[in-house]
Amino acid sequence: MTIERHEGSSGLRLPSLPDRLPLLERLLAEAIEIPVVQAYRKRAHFTFFCGYRPDELAGYDAQLEAVGRCLEWFVFDYRIAELDQTPAEHWFELNEEHFTPDDHLLAHRCLEFILGLFEVMHVEPHQGLWLTDLLREQPTYVRESHLSAEVREGQLLLGRLFPFQDIYCLSGMATVMPQEATDDVKRLLSQMSTDRYSLIEGLDGIELENLFGRTLSQIDRCEDLGLLHERMSQFLATVGPAEMSFSTYLDRINRSADAFDVVSRLEAAIPITCPHELALITSLVTATWFATHKP
Repeated sequence: MTIERHEGSSGLRLPSLPDRLPLLERLLAEAIEIPVVQAYRKRAHFTFFCGYRPDELAGYDAQLEAVGRCLEWFVFDYRIAELDQTPAEHWFELNEEHFTPDDHLLAHRCLEFILGLFEVMHVEPHQGLWLTDLLREQPTYVRESHLSAEVREGQLLLGRLFPFQDIYCLSGMATVMPQEATDDVKRLLSQMSTDRYSLIEGLDGIELENLFGRTLSQIDRCEDLGLLHERMSQFLATVGPAEMSFSTYLDRINRSADAFDVVSRLEAAIPITCPHELALITSLVTATWFATHKP
């Protein structure tokens, strides 16, 4: 499902909310500092933003929001190749024996979050929200004192909800979609078959980020070799030039009769478990190959 990006649309943009659970705050701060996780941070950041920097995509407030969503995607969705775990799962494994019983339960439940698009059904200002998950069609109550003072019924919220006792709390990141995008989403969902649940399988932060305009189309259509070379050289630098140097990559592009042969060689040289990273590599390689071999 792809939603048209609405440049300049007005919408509530909340880079962070102060009601985040203290244990969740600790998880997000500590998980990214684990050495094996730290090695993947630049790589994940590059993938999330399709090779752009946040300041190339949006104004200051929107940058904070996008970087926050990138952090959550990395911690909760990105699987570290050598661990076959997300940073959050690895952090829990390293720390679980030191938790109190209450914190152990709370930390474990932090791994049982719900990520989705939610329609605001009822607002209790400064207290909470009744939301309906548009993909799972499930009503949910969220305790939240700040966002509930700003939103209104009918708006769509992009968020990650964490179970807490008998209710849910927001992760701390939240975006209320602009009205134009809200209308698009509702229209597309109404046109879908009853099998909306197929959208949930494998859903992660990048999949929802696509609703807000994250796209590979600019790379796919790009014929500017200088820009494509810059992106790929930066990607290889973030992964580590020992796996494949940029000069080796250029040589394979020039000599290969098939762009996907270069993709498969890169995939073999660089351990990849993130499908979005593979999609980014494929787009960069094929765009560069067609621009290089253009008649």
